[in-house]
Amino acid sequence: MKKRMFFLLLTSAMMISCSEDDSPHINAALNKTWEMFSYGANIYDIPQINPGDIQWDINVHNHKLIITNNIEEQASYILPSGNYDIDITNNTVAISGITYNYTIENDTLIVSNKPELDGPIMKFVAK
Repeated sequence: MKKRMFFLLLTSAMMISCSEDDSPHINAALNKTWEMFSYGANIYDIPQINPGDIQWDINVHNHKLIITNNIEEQASYILPSGNYDIDITNNTVAISGITYNYTIENDTLIVSNKPELDGPIMKFVAK
């Protein structure tokens, strides 16, 4: 009887902890439209980012990212316009198989991928 009770408690605990909705671990502040104002990386020709050049619409609930990139021809290394499936945790977002770290400070979103190895650092302002 004790084994059955333990099994039921263990099963219940696993079902609760493995719920399909991990949203408490996702930063809901990401769920908005962001406009890029800065792109940095160790590359030869970094473009000037102007208002309206690059916009990210993030929907954390549907795990979707819509990118509008109006400077794709000048900056082909920045993600192109399109719809992307994303996986989000409390401090990372995976886009097209690449995991980026992110932080949000004073309505500024900072997204980076291995900046210590000269990877990109992208900065966005909430729109």
